[in-house]
Amino acid sequence: MDSDDEHEKIRVKFVTKVASLRVTEMPIAVPTSLGRYGLSEVVNHLLAKSTPVPLEFLTEEGSRLLRVPLEKYLQASGLSGEAVLTLEYFPATQPPETTEGPHLPDWVSSIHGVNQGFDGYVAGCYDGVLRVYNLDASLQSSTKAHAEPINSVRVCKRSDQSLLFVTASKDRIIKMWRYQPGENTAIEGVANLRSHSNSVECVDFNADNSKIVSGDFSGGICIWSAHTEPSDQVSHPKRKKGAEGKKETTVAKAEQAPLVVFRAHQQSVASVVWGASSQPATAYTGSWDHSIRMWDMERQDAVTTLNGSKVVTALAYSPDLHLLASGHPDHKVRLWDSRGTSESLVKSTLSSHQQWVSSVEWIPDSPFLLCSVAYDGDLKIWDVRSHIPLYTIKAHKQKGLCLYNLHQKILTGGSDGLIKCYSMPQ
Repeated sequence: MDSDDEHEKIRVKFVTKVASLRVTEMPIAVPTSLGRYGLSEVVNHLLAKSTPVPLEFLTEEGSRLLRVPLEKYLQASGLSGEAVLTLEYFPATQPPETTEGPHLPDWVSSIHGVNQGFDGYVAGCYDGVLRVYNLDASLQSSTKAHAEPINSVRVCKRSDQSLLFVTASKDRIIKMWRYQPGENTAIEGVANLRSHSNSVECVDFNADNSKIVSGDFSGGICIWSAHTEPSDQVSHPKRKKGAEGKKETTVAKAEQAPLVVFRAHQQSVASVVWGASSQPATAYTGSWDHSIRMWDMERQDAVTTLNGSKVVTALAYSPDLHLLASGHPDHKVRLWDSRGTSESLVKSTLSSHQQWVSSVEWIPDSPFLLCSVAYDGDLKIWDVRSHIPLYTIKAHKQKGLCLYNLHQKILTGGSDGLIKCYSMPQ
């Protein structure tokens, strides 16, 4: 073998945390022209499996996925081709399977559910109707919840196994509803929450589901009690037929005042996310004023402000990575370190969408996986250790408006009135 051939190879040590996929850790000389797919073929050859396993490879520093040939990676990293390169590998994320969901009569603005005790989800729509679906897309219940479009819905499970729904609308009202899966498919109105002076854009529960936070188009924030004991409810509720003939619905007359009201931003609060159970008083807000803020909700104090250059249209928090993912009208998804200071820069920018990014969500049980949907109608699944999406799926022929991850499924809603379901392989 001549010297030119020697320079075109590098010794690689393959390591993995997956016991069933381990090969020898003795360095193996491989061509530097190989990229992810070529390296995957090498490892599968060593494994001698009848069915090859698609693999991903982490670069030596362990923070990025290999997306270029080894020679380009070595040049960019300033590494010598004479050294032994250690690459960690693991099974690649497989593409999701698509299932058609229900077709609603108006824009689907918000979808939410719980991952235990309820094999279904709720959807908020621009016709003001709140709908409950099973995962097989069958309609279980519905009610005309608001006179104007629903902007946001959230669901939590109560100690009596019932579900509490919260809806926020352009009519400036937040409403709480009770639903008992498997017993009575009626949606029972619990209370109206009034204080916002403008369209309520977003809502969320805190980690123990005892409080609700809401944000409006004027930049205001309200905190509410999610307490729904019988003593708090109206004693003589009015009943009406569901919006689509599905059972009866109890309409709440009880009114509830907020625990706290304060001005959080100079412009619209597009998204609010309460922190994890380890941060019971922490919430994050994203605004049209180009900022993301971390709040101490007990003191109503902005602990950290991350200033960007674009309107924030969506926000999601990963307690595992301490990362905030934000969506923007400039077609980009940005990642921020939630532990940063007011001068922190964006850690990473994900560029692939062609229009306004409307929703972002982390995928549960897969700490590095993120999904996003945009006005281009595309659903994108990302591993945040790479700037290139793992998969791009044409979810909607019109605008993609919302998404939610539930039971290893990604649900999306759009201005075409469709809800799509994408099952992630186990």
